[in-house]
Formats: sequence, C-alpha cells, structure tokens
Amino acid sequence: MAKVDVTTLVSTLANGASDATTVSDYYDDIVEEIGRGMLPGILSITDASFVQAVVDTRTYTLPTDAIRPLMVMYDDTQLGDDMAAQAADVDAQWRSSRGQPIAFVRTDETVRTIALVPTPDHTGDDPTGLTPFDTSGFPAGNLTFIYTDRGPDFQADEELGIALFIMSREFRRDSDHCDGELADMAAKLGDLLLRAVHTPNPCGSV
Repeated sequence: MAKVDVTTLVSTLANGASDATTVSDYYDDIVEEIGRGMLPGILSITDASFVQAVVDTRTYTLPTDAIRPLMVMYDDTQLGDDMAAQAADVDAQWRSSRGQPIAFVRTDETVRTIALVPTPDHTGDDPTGLTPFDTSGFPAGNLTFIYTDRGPDFQADEELGIALFIMSREFRRDSDHCDGELADMAAKLGDLLLRAVHTPNPCGSV
C-alpha cells in the first residue's frame, strides 16, 4: 500500500490525535529499517539507479524516488559513508582534491545530496538506458545509488502492522498525546501481525 494509505490509517487508528509530519517521518524511518534488514521477514522496499559521474563535479542529487541512501558505489566498489570531519582527517583539502572517489559525505539534513571524496577526475561512461537490474556490469567510472524508495509499496497484509509500529512511535514521543501504555500495546500488536504474515506454517506441513 502507498505511503498515504499507511499514514491515513495511522491517523484513523489514533482518532486524529497523531501529528502528520512526524508520522510521515516515522514512515520513512521504518522503510529505511526494512531496507537495512532490521525487521526480519519483510521484503526490502529498495531500488537502485546508475548516475553518471562527471569530471570536477563533487555534489550529486539522489534519484527522485529515493528516500534515503542505503549504499553508494563508484565503479564496483562501495564508498564509505563519512562525516565531513572524517573526510578532513583523511584529506584536509577534500573539497578540492581530485581522483577516484573513496567515500561520500551527506551534504544537507534531508540527505537529498551527497558530496564525493575526492571529486572525480574523469567523466564516467554514459549509463543512459541502463539500470542495475538489466545489465551484467557497472558502467565504468559511474555511481550506483541503492536506496529506500517512495515508489514500491508495502503488501496489503503488511499495512496494518506497519501502521501500528508508526502509531507506537508517535504515542511514545514527548507530546500532548503521549501515551506509553498505548504505544506498547500498538508495538506488540504490530509485531504479532507482521509475524503472522511472514512466519511460515508454525505447525509444519499439514
């Protein structure tokens, strides 16, 4: 189900008491956790895209449907996910250095853009028309973004469990509708529903 369906369900379950902005943020958090395999048994809601690296271009924007990056690769090598201070420890002039990228730095709070460390010293092969799912190799000298995605949706039978997880976080935070008992109940019920959906026949073959 689409994000709007899940967040609307949270609002309905919360009888309108939830905050739409934080519920939206919690949805993104849970999608990222699923993408990183933190909720076992649920299919990762992820996608991947090639992005051409351009000589002397340090900053790149995530694909439109991306929520958050899980991994960034250059050629066939995973880049380190560093902070600016870590990049400076390796090379104090990393913002102007050129060469083969070895890491990336997130450059704003919404993580919609990243900066490569160091800046590419050549332009990669044109990846137009290629995706990581229909090619046997990586276009040389380019980026591959692997990310949690706005496009793919939860399965219909996962919707209520995910909504309850979000509701649990919403009612656990410090707010005018904080309710620890309700938060605990929602988390337990959400976990039970998702386990029921994703656990094979617990009694074995019948």
